[in-house]
Formats: sequence, C-alpha cells, structure tokens
Amino acid sequence: MTDTTEPSFTWNYRVVHTDTDSRYQWYSIHEVHYKGDRIIGYTEDPVGIVGDTPDELFGELNRMRDAMSHPPIRLTELLTSIEEYNNSVHKPEISETLNPPTS
Repeated sequence: MTDTTEPSFTWNYRVVHTDTDSRYQWYSIHEVHYKGDRIIGYTEDPVGIVGDTPDELFGELNRMRDAMSHPPIRLTELLTSIEEYNNSVHKPEISETLNPPTS
C-alpha cells in the first residue's frame, strides 16, 4: 500500500543572505514557507516583530532567535528553489481552462 498523504505546509523564520554584488551584502530574517521539506515561498521583505501582548512579542523574538541556529539561505538559492517548485506544479493547459473536465 502506497502512502498518498500530501506533505503539510509549514513555515519558519530563516536568515537570508542577500548579495547584490561583491560590494553590497546583508542578512535579514524572513518567513520561509515549505511544502514538506521543499521551499515554496518566502516574505519578500524582512519581517518585523509584532505581537498583541508582550508575551506574544517575546514568542516571536524566540522564533526569530531559533532562525539563527540554522545556516543562512542565500537569496539566489531560495529563489531557485521556489522557481523549481513552481515549475513542478501542474499548470492547466489553456484547453483545460476553457473546457474543464466534467464529473
């Protein structure tokens, strides 16, 4: 019997290393989104820290601190992973869009 369970969607904070050329580079924290263990998206802008209570703010800070325990992800590698995922997802042919299958 084959397991047909779809991978779950998750996210975490990750440090992203951006280098536009040899003179300019920086590190920032972003949300990175996964399907299973594949990166499928991220927040284009670095995230800020917001909470409804001081405890929520502290929790966000702790999750961001956990991001520091993983190696930084290069922005170019992140974008390549997202592009590969997007290319692997079924995109309907125009004929399928105009004439969807009937049940």
